[in-house]
Formats: sequence, structure tokens, C-alpha cells
Amino acid sequence: MTPEDSTRRRMSLYRDVQPIFLPQEQNDREELIRIAEQKLVDAKIVTQGDLIVVTIGEPLGQSGGTNTMKIVEISAKPLGGSEQLRL
Repeated sequence: MTPEDSTRRRMSLYRDVQPIFLPQEQNDREELIRIAEQKLVDAKIVTQGDLIVVTIGEPLGQSGGTNTMKIVEISAKPLGGSEQLRL
């Protein structure tokens, strides 16, 4: 997931990689990961218990600085009610 068209085009060249647009509207790493997780669940790309690898550049919003990798387990509790994301 990336907000950059050029990055999505390059990612599409890798086997088993499905590049997805994710707008860069968050400045909080954990919130950005939560939004990405929800978008993947909504698209039925992942299910509860799956593991995903997230790479992020910090500070957020600056290109070319990927310096963080995190393994995230898809949570059992989806967003709901007033927390529902509109992407």
C-alpha cells in the first residue's frame, strides 16, 4: 500500500504483490497501520489471524526513507459502528 503511483507501478513487477492505493492522510504510524489493516480485510485480501509485513518510512510523509518494518497480525476485532473507516 502506498500513496505513490510510481511505487505502485514498481511493486506490480514483483511476484505475488498486489499494490494498493492508500492515501497519506495520517501522521500517526499505528493509526496508518490500523487503516491499512481494515482496508485489506474489507477487500478480503486477508482474514483474522493472518500476518502481514508493513514497511514504513519515518517521519511519515517523506518519500525515500523506509526505515521501519513491522509484522502485524490481523486482529480479531474489526472496526464497527462509529469507528467504521470511510476510504
